[in-house]
Amino acid sequence: MSYLHSSNIGVHGRLKSTNCVVDNRMVVKITDFGCHTILMPGRDLWTAPEHLRKDGVTQKGDVYSYGIITHEIILRKAPFYTQCCSNSAEKMHRVQHPIGNHFFRPDLYFEGVSEREIERGAITEELY
Repeated sequence: MSYLHSSNIGVHGRLKSTNCVVDNRMVVKITDFGCHTILMPGRDLWTAPEHLRKDGVTQKGDVYSYGIITHEIILRKAPFYTQCCSNSAEKMHRVQHPIGNHFFRPDLYFEGVSEREIERGAITEELY
């Protein structure tokens, strides 16, 4: 993403775990970059809340999407995992339409996750 953000493309705009593929050397490659110029911006659980409320794409939105992907990897759960809500449509609605200053966020429930996995997630986030 660092390379992509410093290139002429500038922003991915549709980053999600299904756009991350692993090659035969176990190196993650990001696909579908630049598609936001020919397709409508993504509207899914990886999309930053500000982009769900008002269409657009930014590098900050890509970083948010990266955080959701990291959350998926660490917890080994579906994107935007919460114990209180498993319906994707309801999650999207709650993210788009917060109640007052109460914003809907994924759970940071790390019970059962090893210290090593949590540490790797923190290191990965720092590297970006």
